[in-house]
Amino acid sequence: AFVANWGFSIPCAEAISALHSLSPLVELGAGSGYWTALMRAAGADMVATDKVSEGSPGYDLTAGLHCQIEPLCGLSAVQAHPSRNVFCSWPTELDDWCAEAAAAIQRGRYLGLISKGRGGNVGSDALFDLLDKAFTPKGEIVIPQFPGSADGLTFFQRR
Repeated sequence: AFVANWGFSIPCAEAISALHSLSPLVELGAGSGYWTALMRAAGADMVATDKVSEGSPGYDLTAGLHCQIEPLCGLSAVQAHPSRNVFCSWPTELDDWCAEAAAAIQRGRYLGLISKGRGGNVGSDALFDLLDKAFTPKGEIVIPQFPGSADGLTFFQRR
């Protein structure tokens, strides 16, 4: 029930504060927009985006939203908001959409990524290869976790 309403990751004050320092932001794959709503409540400038495709399970963006969602895929969201830093929580396992979006992030901009790291069930090898090749790790925030999970919020700067 929690995941259906709020997402796969659990926010905390430290994560909100660290992300706030990177405002303005664009969130990729925002789902219901919970993170963006929390960030806005904390005074951050954040835009929520998510790819919407008819019939996609779990992506009924007409109900249960915490904020308005721009109907953009990750790459289109980064291209539409090039002057913003980027946030993504739990990009789709074995799917390269987040890698494609990250490749479009301008030099000097930041990516805040909630994942389990390489080999976890979040993102793709292409994403972690790109992070190794084109980004510099800038820090990590320990976030609360569901039992059996090992995710965290890591910050990367585009080289």
